[in-house]
Amino acid sequence: MQRLPFTLSEHLSAAVKAVRAAVAAHSVTAFPTETFYGLAVDPHDVAAVAHVFALKQRPAEKALPVVGASTEQLAGLVRIPPLWRRRLEEVWPAPLTVVLERAGGPGRFGSLAVRVPGHALLRRLLADVGPLTATSANRSGGKALATADAVAAAFAGGVAVLLDGGATQGGLPSTIIDVTGAPARLVRRGAFEVPAEWGVLAG
Repeated sequence: MQRLPFTLSEHLSAAVKAVRAAVAAHSVTAFPTETFYGLAVDPHDVAAVAHVFALKQRPAEKALPVVGASTEQLAGLVRIPPLWRRRLEEVWPAPLTVVLERAGGPGRFGSLAVRVPGHALLRRLLADVGPLTATSANRSGGKALATADAVAAAFAGGVAVLLDGGATQGGLPSTIIDVTGAPARLVRRGAFEVPAEWGVLAG
């Protein structure tokens, strides 16, 4: 496991180089978000995605969420209706994950959960390397991990690159809403308070 510091702007260049190499090798990167650490691969890389599913022991029917540097970058992966694009651009970056229809055909899953994270250095990395998965760095159903040491202990043999951003904020995970139907539906309550005027129905 290659462990690199990831707290200051001067750490970005080495981090980008390492993540690019991991992506090229179909390997997994772990990085901090504004809530917990996440496991990252190229969402288009079938082999790498399968590796994450195996690492997490994640049920096969649950797609991996994806983070991007901006709404514009994520628009290459999902169809964002104009109303929701305006709303999301007003609140992102934030711990808000939104389930949207995939762009370019249904693929394995007809929808994809995406967000623009509130971690500034991570957004700069994503702007360079492109969108990556960001499923929480834990075994499925287990406690989300908020330190690089915990990630290293849990995934020492499965993660190629660990970007050490120190302890993350922890607390609540991102809020998840599904906007593939009307009205939109709250999937998981979390760190983001959904505006009442959005008309999102509780679970």
